[in-house]
Amino acid sequence: MGYTVVALKNKIMEMYPEIEKNGILVGLVFHEEKNAYVVNFRKGAHLLSTHLEKKDADECMDGFKCVHLGGQIGQFIKNFISDRPPVPEMLMIECCGYSACIDNDGYLLNFHDWNESIAFGLAEREGIKELTDDQIDILKFVRAHYEQYNYFPIIRSICKNLHQDKDCLSEKFVNPAIVWKLAGLPKPDAVIMNLLEHNEPPT
Repeated sequence: MGYTVVALKNKIMEMYPEIEKNGILVGLVFHEEKNAYVVNFRKGAHLLSTHLEKKDADECMDGFKCVHLGGQIGQFIKNFISDRPPVPEMLMIECCGYSACIDNDGYLLNFHDWNESIAFGLAEREGIKELTDDQIDILKFVRAHYEQYNYFPIIRSICKNLHQDKDCLSEKFVNPAIVWKLAGLPKPDAVIMNLLEHNEPPT
């Protein structure tokens, strides 16, 4: 059967649409000595190199799936996907004409999407109907500190710097974990969350 390498590559891509779907690059050359095609699948740093016998290639061109090749493609895709970090499911929050993406737990996915309107939307999800000026001031202070130092400020310093009562966080937000979320900071890990829940300053 006469066909070009390009035609065979196109046929493989057609029979296995998951290749293109997963952004995998395909290289194909014919090896004269082995009378077989060398097929390379590449995705970033991941590479699979395999051989496709001439008779299997002929069957591919006839419309029969190459069982051996298909199995290798499937395994390669599976291995690559297993290296990916899980992608959080996204939800949309809207308030006062502004919108932003949050995860299932209500944490803002993009730190820079925050504004006072988004804060009101986040607060509503937590059962807080309104945010006072004092509460907004606390959130802004926490955000500014986090942006500069990449960690949550010492709790007692928040109230002191804002000239509010020394227990302003517990009085106005119950605990620092709520402040963290409403300030639009990145979702904390379990260790930081435990500190927040116990009113300890996470660093």
